[in-house]
Amino acid sequence: MPKQKNAQPCPKTLYRVKNWSEYDQALVQRGSITFWMSEGFEKTWLYAGEKQRGSQFDYTDQAILVMLTVKEIFT
Repeated sequence: MPKQKNAQPCPKTLYRVKNWSEYDQALVQRGSITFWMSEGFEKTWLYAGEKQRGSQFDYTDQAILVMLTVKEIFT
């Protein structure tokens, strides 16, 4: 399909920031996510196995499942 000649792009809308402190706080908060977990969730999240010096950290099945769910929701 050939390009149209004299195609005018939509002009960008200009926004003027009037409250800079609120704008700066919004930039800081951008991308933050809050999760609410049940009270007993921490016990299943932390690895309760044998700890060995210099070994790789093992994640619990519950931690892996939660992170895969979050990944699936936000991708």
